[in-house]
Amino acid sequence: MGDGGDQLIVVGHRRGTRGRHGLARMVISRRHLSGFRVQAIYSPAVLRALTRPLTEFGRDRPPLMWSSREEAEQMAASWRDLPVKAARGMGQALAGCSCTDAR
Repeated sequence: MGDGGDQLIVVGHRRGTRGRHGLARMVISRRHLSGFRVQAIYSPAVLRALTRPLTEFGRDRPPLMWSSREEAEQMAASWRDLPVKAARGMGQALAGCSCTDAR
């Protein structure tokens, strides 16, 4: 989960909390995300959340990260060029979300 390309790990603040309750981390299908781009991570809390082992999925190792910025930019470009179509009947509320890939 989260490191095969169809599902991605995302980190952010819960809506309406303005950061008061820490960061939320989840694995979400790539078909619900758009606008992939590579940005540096400056927040230690975000980096910890992205690199924490996926124990909630029975994994004791951290998720895979890209080895270079160039590799991450190539993946982001391929995801922009080849989006995954949302299945019919799936909620459209998530279709307009954007993702900042910070690996």
